[in-house]
Amino acid sequence: MAYRFTNTDKWNDSWFYELDLRQKAVFLYLCDLCDIAGFYEINCKRMAQDIGMSDADVKGALKGLYSRIIYSVDGKYLFLRNFIKHQKNFPLNENNPAHKGIIKLLNEKLQLFNFQLIEDYFKSPFNAPSKGLKRGTGNSNSNSIKIEDKDKGGMGEKEKGERSDDELSFEKVWELYERKGNKKTSMKKWETLKNHCREAALKHIPLYVQSTPDKQYRKNFETYLNRECWNDEIITKNLSKSIEDKQSNIKNKLLNNLKDGTGK
Repeated sequence: MAYRFTNTDKWNDSWFYELDLRQKAVFLYLCDLCDIAGFYEINCKRMAQDIGMSDADVKGALKGLYSRIIYSVDGKYLFLRNFIKHQKNFPLNENNPAHKGIIKLLNEKLQLFNFQLIEDYFKSPFNAPSKGLKRGTGNSNSNSIKIEDKDKGGMGEKEKGERSDDELSFEKVWELYERKGNKKTSMKKWETLKNHCREAALKHIPLYVQSTPDKQYRKNFETYLNRECWNDEIITKNLSKSIEDKQSNIKNKLLNNLKDGTGK
């Protein structure tokens, strides 16, 4: 039986706290079942059976964990981005006997992930190279593999330049949207969105809410997300002119009624 480190502070981590029960179960399962480098050969049926979930729930949970996982080009393997770091094997050193097996596994799967260097595993998955040739572990004059330590907190915090998980959390956007719609289905949809979509929505929603002060004319939040309404143009109305026009119409109607009355 293999023994591994676990960070008990993850239960206080904002990212881990926001996960639903299925996502937490799948994430902990991957941390236990991946190899020493953080690779796991994807088997959703086994995961579902072991955890006691449906295949659909497992796949949905994996989507919700996308920012902490890198997938191989063929989709057969996944890599837990910060697993090595949280197992106290960071930075990797070619002369460390405990690290040799990890380095070997990382090198063997470079082509599967379309990477050139081991360092590419630890970059943002959205900025990872699209093509690459298998090469060594980096600078031949150094025994240590240099990996920039950007991540803090749980298994993969925000990358430099990205919003924090707190800023992109469902609770924040739900409050901003003024809680209109089904919270459970809205949360599931929000968790499947990529960060750039969440950021676009967070910029768009305040304007949309302002343009629909009467909630009955505002879309349910799940409808807003499903239709990707953050791409829609906001049509603002001149409220003062609208009020003025209404008052003018009322005045004209009264005058017409008075005129009709005196003409009898």
